[in-house]
Amino acid sequence: MIKKDSSNGRAKISLFLPLSVLALILFFNLFFLFGIAPPALQENRLLAERPSVPKNLTEWTDFATRADAYLTDHFPPRAHMIGYLNYLRFWMGYSQSAKVMVGKQGWMFYNDGSRMAQTLGRERLNAESLKSWVNGFKQRMNYVSGKGGQFYMLMAPVKEDIFPEFRPRWAAHERVATEFDDFVSETSKAGIDRLIDPRPALLAVKPEQEIWYKYDTHWNGLGAYQAYRVLMRRIARDFPGLEPLPVSSFTPSAQAPHQQPRNLSLMLGISSFLKHGGTSFATDPIHDPNATVFLSERKDWTAPQILVTDNPSGPVLLWIRDSFGNELLPLMKRHFSKIIMVHLQDGFFRKDLVDTHQPSVVLLEVIEIGARHTMGNLPELASEPALDAKPLAKN
Repeated sequence: MIKKDSSNGRAKISLFLPLSVLALILFFNLFFLFGIAPPALQENRLLAERPSVPKNLTEWTDFATRADAYLTDHFPPRAHMIGYLNYLRFWMGYSQSAKVMVGKQGWMFYNDGSRMAQTLGRERLNAESLKSWVNGFKQRMNYVSGKGGQFYMLMAPVKEDIFPEFRPRWAAHERVATEFDDFVSETSKAGIDRLIDPRPALLAVKPEQEIWYKYDTHWNGLGAYQAYRVLMRRIARDFPGLEPLPVSSFTPSAQAPHQQPRNLSLMLGISSFLKHGGTSFATDPIHDPNATVFLSERKDWTAPQILVTDNPSGPVLLWIRDSFGNELLPLMKRHFSKIIMVHLQDGFFRKDLVDTHQPSVVLLEVIEIGARHTMGNLPELASEPALDAKPLAKN
């Protein structure tokens, strides 16, 4: 009986793995050799930095971990591997990313960690927290009114609220009452009509108009226009002459492929494989740099800044906003002489800017799932009797 030499088999197997890895690396580096750019990838996180040379025993201890993290994040064919694998998953109808959910017909939705809990009606504030929220709204209204202005709030709906039919298969595909509806109801009961709800207008036009970006979290220019129209109609009741302009008054911007809104497809690294588009009125930069005064050392779009517009006779607007304001800005500029614009990350209410600039209009604009955090009671604004500030709680 002849015995098989198992050592040769083991040797072949031991060589197979490193040779396969080497072949894979060489294959993906062919993209660089032939000038094929990697897919655009923005993971919405900071990549690991190159580790410095260790200077002491403590740094030597975690050097291997830091080096491994750096090599993992900067592995040459990494973007190619992520992009092609994620595109295969996307084509199959799902996403491996914790931040991106793939719905029907390839629609993408952002996962804030709750998997649409608010939109599905599973997370809502209790009665006490709603009362505190409404009281905070009154405080801001009264404070701004005491300074000669008016306070408004525009809530931007999440994409899955306007397009339930394209939600992932595991989610309900009918709209239900949500926390947004609770805010609208409770402010109305309190006699407040300054909470602007653009959802009815958006739902009314969506069968005929493309109002959202399929591969981005935000509304496009036509969706922003619907919100602008509802907002300015309400403001015009207090400031005659600020009625919304027809959509024909605005010129869509020509956007290069790398400027097109596509944050969700970028997170997956597959934006290069998809066709993006949609009407936009936004520009880059967002305003004439020669007519912009930055209020801090930062110069990005989120930085506190003052925009001087081409309408010298208009009132002054203080706008506290998030990224949904990008498409609104070109529309709003037509009505105001000066816009003091700050991001929500620097505070949900800017008493300092109200006192300094005495704006006629103060606008808080925020996505609906973040609205619960915006109206905590501020004792320094207590022209209304302030309730004890308590953390917002769920039912």
